[in-house]
Amino acid sequence: MAEEFYQTRKKYSSETEEMKTYIKENEKVLDLGCGTGRLYEIFKNKGVDYTGIDFSEELIKIAKEKYGDRFVVGDILSLLFLEESFDSVWSIAVLHHIPTKELRKRALGEIKRVLKPNGRIIVTCWKLKSFFRKDVFTPFHGKKRYYHIFTKRELEKLFKESGFKIEESKFLKRNNKKTNILIVARRL
Repeated sequence: MAEEFYQTRKKYSSETEEMKTYIKENEKVLDLGCGTGRLYEIFKNKGVDYTGIDFSEELIKIAKEKYGDRFVVGDILSLLFLEESFDSVWSIAVLHHIPTKELRKRALGEIKRVLKPNGRIIVTCWKLKSFFRKDVFTPFHGKKRYYHIFTKRELEKLFKESGFKIEESKFLKRNNKKTNILIVARRL
């Protein structure tokens, strides 16, 4: 599905404009679930030491073709970086694809491990309406993708339980409609 994914995400979303304020010059940044590397566009002129990681070899191949060798194949549940390697970790629309609370906590534990003391994590999760189910499969180009429907409160609780101090928690907007949950937190 890499090519189909790329065709639908050639450029970062308008919501990403809101997140540009979290970029700090000269930081060492990890982009978890980088896909085709489109988020690199907002970092490339900021003096940031950027690394993108995704589990899809095909998406990483596309990212490398577009932006060079700053991308690696890897798993959010077992990051291949040393402890305290990054000033900030960005994970845009990734955490909701991890299937259990235990695995989501494990992913946040790995993020915490690779963050420097007082390092920041910037995360977004889709905001979907659901009245009964918390876990769904959403259609994508004839296939289905797993998605955990977070409430804002549930996501905040997960971060607190995982040893992060939340600095900001809000809904991002597109066309004046709430679309995604944004969490900005610091490693304790």
